[in-house]
Amino acid sequence: MTYVNTVKREMDVGIRPAPLLPLARWQFQRIMSTMIWFVLAVGVLLPLGISWAIGYFGTLISIWEQFATNGPAWFLFAMSVVAVTTHLPLQVAMGTTRGAFVSATALALLAAALLLGVFSSAGLLLEAAIYRGYGLEQTLTATHPFSSSSQLGLVIVAFSLRYLVFGLAGLLTGLSYYRFGGLIGTGLLIITMLPIMAVGTVLSPTLQGVAGSLDSVAGSPGTVLTFFAGLEPLARLGLALAVAVLTFLAVRVVAPLVPLRTKVN
Repeated sequence: MTYVNTVKREMDVGIRPAPLLPLARWQFQRIMSTMIWFVLAVGVLLPLGISWAIGYFGTLISIWEQFATNGPAWFLFAMSVVAVTTHLPLQVAMGTTRGAFVSATALALLAAALLLGVFSSAGLLLEAAIYRGYGLEQTLTATHPFSSSSQLGLVIVAFSLRYLVFGLAGLLTGLSYYRFGGLIGTGLLIITMLPIMAVGTVLSPTLQGVAGSLDSVAGSPGTVLTFFAGLEPLARLGLALAVAVLTFLAVRVVAPLVPLRTKVN
């Protein structure tokens, strides 16, 4: 049942609906309708690819880690951009405030991020089992808050927070493109992508990523990477949560300032 039909049915029977949860559920259903195919495709093809690569190349770094760090994160980013450009005008036309739209979409993103976090964690465990079957050890390349795929709680929370921040950054980016168009929106990526760079530096710093770039600019190789990698896992997760909260607040502030376009026949 769609969000529109849900609201109409509740109004017909004289019940005043709480707009946030029906809209969050509607947004989550939109994400899930695409995410299920994403998960099925990756869940079937990637393990087969891992087995083939190990058999062909021998010892490898964790292939699933490379996917889990980036694939689901950019998926939620893209879904958030679509939510702004496609769903925001529709929902506001139906009487939803921009603030309610942002809050409901954030709830949907949180639920999707948790599901993807569980999926990615299960994938790491499966990959570790495949590696053991070949007599190899799974090797993680980034310095995550976890050191092994067996630390299931840390793995799920770390991946989920990463995906949530990417999704919220997608909302910020979508609002930027919707308000200013392609040219200025692209120029503003240096701002709208800051949450992504921040959460990447906190949760999975690498010499090839933002941490390594900051070290190069500062002329002190390894300083930024060593600092974040040396923090306790809970401290790093707390910093990632702070990035998520600040990004959400930024989206809540920006969304009411974005005028909606109207079509002229």
